Amino acid sequence: MTIHLNAGLRAAAAALSLLALAAPAAAEQPLSIFARAIGEGSARGEPTGQQFQRMRETTRSNAPFVMTAKVVKRFSQEGCARLAIELSQADVPTKSGRLTTFQTGWEMNTCVDGTPPIEGRDPKAMANLKAQLEAQRK
Repeated sequence: MTIHLNAGLRAAAAALSLLALAAPAAAEQPLSIFARAIGEGSARGEPTGQQFQRMRETTRSNAPFVMTAKVVKRFSQEGCARLAIELSQADVPTKSGRLTTFQTGWEMNTCVDGTPPIEGRDPKAMANLKAQLEAQRK
């Protein structure tokens, strides 16, 4: 379905998008952030889960992590894209006692359901991953 907006509505939609970027991030699972980014072009949120609690213990900061995801390429498979992801956390203490911001980024191919897109899959890598997962279950 294609939605056509007149110039006034496009300007209003752009303004709302900018306001959403400036708004505080909401706590949510990373997959939810990725799915919103695929649907909307970009998304921002505070990722939650055990892995982020462990990372918080490692960084020694109680500040929330902030994750942004932006579509850099759409695949032919509906609901799938390559995302540029940035993760940051404020107030991380350094060895000298100063506070700094932790930042890292990466790109990944994913679909809104969390599976990798069919396009771009490496059959050998997928077979190796499947074998590793099966070995871990035993």
